[in-house]
Amino acid sequence: GAYIILDSDDNSNQLPALYLRDYDPFMNSPNNEDLYMVYGPSNLANILKIPLDQQWSNTFVMREDMDFIIKPHEKASINCNASLLGYWSKPFKLNENDNTIITYSIPLIDNSEKVRGIIGVEISLDYLYKHLPATELQPRDSLGYLIGYRKDNTDSIFPIVMRGALQRRMIDEA
Repeated sequence: GAYIILDSDDNSNQLPALYLRDYDPFMNSPNNEDLYMVYGPSNLANILKIPLDQQWSNTFVMREDMDFIIKPHEKASINCNASLLGYWSKPFKLNENDNTIITYSIPLIDNSEKVRGIIGVEISLDYLYKHLPATELQPRDSLGYLIGYRKDNTDSIFPIVMRGALQRRMIDEA
């Protein structure tokens, strides 16, 4: 998926957004048949002939646990070069009926160095697991893959995505 989520002019938790998702990235339709609009104006979806997702909403509802939006905003005061302010999220769901995803977001900064929102991409954990087969590294007894993060400036790495039977037995998930 790909998204642009803009800040609200009235400081509400209803944010203007355009959030598109491709549930089958292997199918590439020239007329957008394989895309779905998760958030955004329905009239734009009609113009682009993009169907609305089952969870579609006109605006994005901001929650306190939305680090993929909050973290790029917080870091924008440090530096105005958006390419240095990217944030990889921990796995989460946009809503309770959604797929588990990870995102990469950067702030949208205007010419006056004001943050106007974020732009980013998502990948579902299901899709990621399909493309990280443990046997790719070696045919037998492969340790697999680990994607982790450091929490609160510690030296410990906490796993968020693991692939491989041996690895799962040896490492506790956070």
